[in-house]
Amino acid sequence: MPKNPQKYLEALGIHNLRQTLSVYNPWWRTKSFPISNIPDFKRDAFDQAMRHTEANHGLALLINGPRRIGKTTIINQIIRCLIENKKVPTNRIFFFSLDDPIIQQLPQKDQGILFETLLAQWAQVASTALRTSPNTLYCFLDEVQRLPRWELYIKRYIDLRYPIRFIISGSAYSSA
Repeated sequence: MPKNPQKYLEALGIHNLRQTLSVYNPWWRTKSFPISNIPDFKRDAFDQAMRHTEANHGLALLINGPRRIGKTTIINQIIRCLIENKKVPTNRIFFFSLDDPIIQQLPQKDQGILFETLLAQWAQVASTALRTSPNTLYCFLDEVQRLPRWELYIKRYIDLRYPIRFIISGSAYSSA
């Protein structure tokens, strides 16, 4: 990783990550779940995913399947439940879609640097070092298959026992 990732990303034309992240994480501004078009109906996978958020097993949860079947909806339902029912402070919840052009415009070799910088921005919002947070943090990554070698990034955080619950979604896609 470059010594100054922020300057490196600015050289690539990426200037305001905090603004991009606030769009994906509107609960950071409102301190509530502001997305209104999430259905109340919940699939079986929702209950399994909620159990994952409460378990202390050090595993990531992958929600996978074809596009447009409701994976992102389940993620949003979990986030809403964490905020409204479990009273998790909103700054401890991070969501990002890895098919966002901010990542996909970069050469594959630079996408991991941006991913790490996104998490560093989240640490600033959460006012904690991700590694030593005394509280559980929740990281939701949508379309994770779009990040080259994503499994190695997630594995590192899990192997190093970061207090982060990863809930990730992925679907098959064609790069053609």
